[in-house]
Amino acid sequence: MASRLLRLQLERVSLYAHDSRTIATTLLRSIRSTPVKGIDDLMARTKQVLLETSRQANVASIKILNGEKELNLLRYHGLQKYLQMAWQRRRASSYSIAEGGGAAETDDGRTARVAFMITSQNRQDLNRLGYSAEDIRQLTPADALLLLENRAEKKDSVKGTLQLLKDVAGRHSSHDKGNGRTAEEPVAPVEENGSHGSNTPRSLSPQIAQDIQAKADVALALVDSEVSSSGAPLHLQESEPDGPGGSDAADESSPRTDDGQTARVAFMITSKNRKDLSKLGYSTEDIRQLTPADALLLLEHRAEKKDSVKGTLQLLKDDAESDKSSSTSVQPQSSIAEDPCDDSTGDQVNMTKSVTPQEAAAAHAKPDVASALLSPHEGQQASELDEDGDCWFEVVERPPNASVEAGSGRPEEEHVIALFSSRREAEECIEVKLRLRKNASCEKDRYLVRERRI
Repeated sequence: MASRLLRLQLERVSLYAHDSRTIATTLLRSIRSTPVKGIDDLMARTKQVLLETSRQANVASIKILNGEKELNLLRYHGLQKYLQMAWQRRRASSYSIAEGGGAAETDDGRTARVAFMITSQNRQDLNRLGYSAEDIRQLTPADALLLLENRAEKKDSVKGTLQLLKDVAGRHSSHDKGNGRTAEEPVAPVEENGSHGSNTPRSLSPQIAQDIQAKADVALALVDSEVSSSGAPLHLQESEPDGPGGSDAADESSPRTDDGQTARVAFMITSKNRKDLSKLGYSTEDIRQLTPADALLLLEHRAEKKDSVKGTLQLLKDDAESDKSSSTSVQPQSSIAEDPCDDSTGDQVNMTKSVTPQEAAAAHAKPDVASALLSPHEGQQASELDEDGDCWFEVVERPPNASVEAGSGRPEEEHVIALFSSRREAEECIEVKLRLRKNASCEKDRYLVRERRI
């Protein structure tokens, strides 16, 4: 026993000597590279070396830094206050584990137990239960905590008592597994009304809880608070196989409302979201600065990183706002049917407008979303051409006093200055011309729009 203690002490001294040599070598190398300007510079450089070596698990550096901290506390509080604080810290560490097994009880009755050493209080409690000092010396902290939890008095042998307690604990754990509960999969008692009016408890699998980086009960509470109006639980939706859409359809799966529209709720960035964002070109620092809503917006539109993340997000938000304000009846489909009227037959001819991949890439969106964004503008142009028919519109400039008599044709002073395919563009041209002139109010009759049929 004595030789073992001596060997441990020698190993500890050797470790401190090696780490002290590392500190001295690093400090000398720093001094040789840059000369010391004074005592303050030397102290600052020494402190820097200690901090750098302490990050490499240098026990000598850690001890020196701890000593400096205690010295500063002594200077700040004074000797009396410092001794009082040190005694309180020692007392708190000695009696950190409460009487009755040394377990911290939570509000719901569950215990959070950490056995890392056998304290003096534990030794006293074990002595009261009939265990000798030799028995306590042979116990591990976990075994001591198990004996104290169950208030197991010494009967025949310590090993036999411990084995009996472990067997009982094993039977309890197997009973919980038979009921469908494990230590890694706690059942969250969240109830919802079923189809027959009965309340059924819901649980979240550990795989889904790990995927959203939360405990199972916490994750289930978050999901239930956000998607209480959805038709199916989240873990049931994710367990479904890929549909006709393949993996893309599985990626886009989300809680559905009764009218079939998608109701997406972003409350955290999952590990799968991080992988998808990394594939789109976003770095770890970019993902760390994103909010869950912004990350969901980028993933919905498959927006790759171009110049800056803020610029891409702002473009997507502006497109969404313009889409809402311009047309509330536009549906995000891959093709939008238009029914222009054919002047020759009067029948309705269906025309399909689709968005090319180049236009979708320019809009930083998927083809279906880009089609929804581009269709209002192109639909407005198509309606203008349809209203105007097969004709051109001339912008005619004439002197202020010139007039056109019926059947006489154009006066010689008139001349065409512009030709447009729609009346609106011709009128805009006249407005620009009038704004450029000084006496625009007096020259309103100088320009006119004349229709020319083809």
